[in-house]
Amino acid sequence: MSEHTYSLTHAQRRVWFTELLEPDTSICNLTACVKFKGNIELDTLEGALNHSISRNDAIRFQLLEGEELEPRLHLTEYKYYPLRIIDFSNVEMIEIEQWIQDQASIPFKLFNSPLFQFYLLRIDSHEVWLFAKFHHIIMDGISLNVMGNQIIDLYQKMKKKDPLPDQPEPSYLSYIEKESQYLQSPRFAKDRLFWTQTFEHPLEYH
Repeated sequence: MSEHTYSLTHAQRRVWFTELLEPDTSICNLTACVKFKGNIELDTLEGALNHSISRNDAIRFQLLEGEELEPRLHLTEYKYYPLRIIDFSNVEMIEIEQWIQDQASIPFKLFNSPLFQFYLLRIDSHEVWLFAKFHHIIMDGISLNVMGNQIIDLYQKMKKKDPLPDQPEPSYLSYIEKESQYLQSPRFAKDRLFWTQTFEHPLEYH
């Protein structure tokens, strides 16, 4: 494993603070289901998922224990992710929904472990659901929607044998670097002074 690590961004620090306030809970879990109907090619869907994982480095970050209370980020290399298939074809919908709720309530192992999970739920012979679960420190609601649409698009392209995008998505490392540059800039010093003076005294409330 590479020894190079990165500090949490300000957005990630807010998530981590929430994790500290509510330890060993699912408060920072995000989940979603992408539903596919028709003649589903499972190998193609698995390939589309893996192409998305390889292009999006943000979800491949893991947490390493750091000094004091704040962890460090480590970017892992892409490794093929085999889809785990669960057959719900002879199960009532209420049981499927309960399974999803149960999975959503299980906390992630926080350190030295992936912060995402995918399952393929076989609903019947013509419908499958791709269940995704992320820790909020690597994913937000907007990005979750973007990745879901990306997987659908990749699946359709692969099924039609169309060319796939060969460029990765914008790297999260670039965002980390830009934030670091801002924190060391005169602009940040000016912004910090403004907000410190603005909230120098406690706010009044009624």
